[in-house]
Formats: sequence, structure tokens, C-alpha cells
Amino acid sequence: MMNVMEALARDVQPGPFVELTVYSGDSQASGRLALSADRVTDLMNEHDAFTFVDLSVQSLDDGRALSLPEAVVMREEMCAVAVSGPQGNPRRRMRTRPCPVEIRLGHYDVSGNLHVLPGTDPLAGFFERRQVMVPLTEATIAYDSPAGRVRSRHETLLVNRLLPDRIAPAWHSDVRPPGLAPELLGQGVEEDMTPDPLPS
Repeated sequence: MMNVMEALARDVQPGPFVELTVYSGDSQASGRLALSADRVTDLMNEHDAFTFVDLSVQSLDDGRALSLPEAVVMREEMCAVAVSGPQGNPRRRMRTRPCPVEIRLGHYDVSGNLHVLPGTDPLAGFFERRQVMVPLTEATIAYDSPAGRVRSRHETLLVNRLLPDRIAPAWHSDVRPPGLAPELLGQGVEEDMTPDPLPS
């Protein structure tokens, strides 16, 4: 299951706390994390270890559950994190446009809108970003559990850009806007990352 360890109470930052869902390589967990930055996205990119409280962990292999009053989770274990809470200072936001993508992350199939600067290559930009955790909006994450296929929808989902097995334009995704960005057409990061052909 998720590699967690007991953490000392003094390591926990004071509130406010936000509820997060963490999708790791072999488990799914939910718990509360002290928000010590303007946004969860900023917090996740400023540190590589996080102290959660009231953490509930469930194995994807056998469904075994574990509850921990407090535990440390390493960012390198996080495939994706479902975000809630503050959206940050509007004055810091740049004008971007949404580009729908589909990502395979270990056990998880993820789709959502990747926000990019106008005129930039969205797929190349995903891997060239300096930040590790990249936000997708209107995101869906699906995976197999012992109870069957699970599909969850999140307003914002942070994905670890160091872990994808595959990323491609979301030709068939429910997040695809009416007009697909021209620079997505025929783009791929590697040979096995090229998009499926358009339906006839």
C-alpha cells in the first residue's frame, strides 16, 4: 500500500486544512492537509513531502483499508491529487486556453483540460514545465478497484508530470471543447503517444 510513515505532531502546519484525495501507484487515499500556501497547487510544488491527518488509505489490489491519524506522503508517490479549496489570487492568473488531453498514469486513465499559453505546443509544454504537479480542470480519473471500475469527476486534478505512460489529445473525451486547438492535430510526444485517428 501507499508508503506512509508516522509523523510527529509538531511537523503539522497550522490550518486551514483542505480535504484532498491522493491517487498513488497502488492505493487511493483521502485526508486533510494544512494549507500553508495561497493554493493547493502552489503547496504541492513547493515541497516533496506532506503531512496528512485523518488519512484513509485503500489498496487497489485487494481493497484492504487502513486509517491513520497522521502520516507523511511523498510527492513522488502521487500520480494525481484531487484539489479543493482556494483558487488563488486572480491578479496572478495569466490568460490561457484549455486543451483537452488524455493521460495514462499507471493504473489510472485521466482526461481533462490542460491550460496553456496561446500559441504554445500543449503536449511539449506539459513535459517542459518546471513545476512537477500540473493542474487539469474539468478532469475525470478512472481506475479498476476490487469492487469494479471507478470513475470520479473533479473540478481540478493535479497530475505528476514525471509519471505518465502516455499523453495525447483527447479526441473522444467529454472535456473536448467545440473547437479542437489546431496545434493539437497530429501532435505526439513519442511514437506511442500519437493520437487516435479522427472518427470518420
